[in-house]
Amino acid sequence: MRSHVDEKQYECEECGKRLKHLRNYKEHMLTHTNVKPHQCSICGRFYRTTSSLAVHKRTHAEKKPYNCDQCGRGYAAFDHLRRHKLTHTGERPYACDQCDKAYYDSSSLRQHKISHTGKKAYTCEICGVGLSQKSGYKKHMLVHSGVKPFKCEVCGHAFTFSSNLNAHARLHSGEKPFKCEFCVKAFPTKKRLVSHLRVHNKESPVTATAAIQSINPQSRQVGAEGASGSATNLHITEVPEQPVSTSKVVMVL
Repeated sequence: MRSHVDEKQYECEECGKRLKHLRNYKEHMLTHTNVKPHQCSICGRFYRTTSSLAVHKRTHAEKKPYNCDQCGRGYAAFDHLRRHKLTHTGERPYACDQCDKAYYDSSSLRQHKISHTGKKAYTCEICGVGLSQKSGYKKHMLVHSGVKPFKCEVCGHAFTFSSNLNAHARLHSGEKPFKCEFCVKAFPTKKRLVSHLRVHNKESPVTATAAIQSINPQSRQVGAEGASGSATNLHITEVPEQPVSTSKVVMVL
């Protein structure tokens, strides 16, 4: 009879983790390097493991296996659904110990904490902007590329990021998850809520500005006079609503 002790015979020399199969061991070792040998045949992105690639490929599928029971939105991975559900409760369990920001997951908090170090390890060769995180650098470079692979099938608008397309799609579906804490109105996007809060800013500058800052962290840069001045001049860019009730989203390849 095989001993249970020998079931995980492959031990990582870097972190000590033990794995049962050689294939899993090899994939695990890649997490300690920058090598990403598995490429998505649809969008070209690279991943370290086949399992990560498999989860990613679900994002391209029209039907996602994990659906929110409150709004019906689908996700490619259960962890993504779990984080999304926190947006309905407003819970952000991972708080920064250096400022008042809080996040839905630990990875977002870890990335945020890098901003407190002041280090800008990644510099854009095109415009010179410095970024503290590799993920932020990659997203920034996509903006310069001009590539907009995510297209709305209803009105034809194209976007660089799927998150922007998802926000835009709500303009067509009628979903309004962003609720004003000062009145009964609700909005399909954060930008529209921020724009609406300008009305309340005139009525109650201090509390409304605090609400704007909690939604849009960039508005914290406006300074002390922002309660009655700069905070009301936030840059808002909106795509016009289309007179349709549903939308389908496709990715342009």
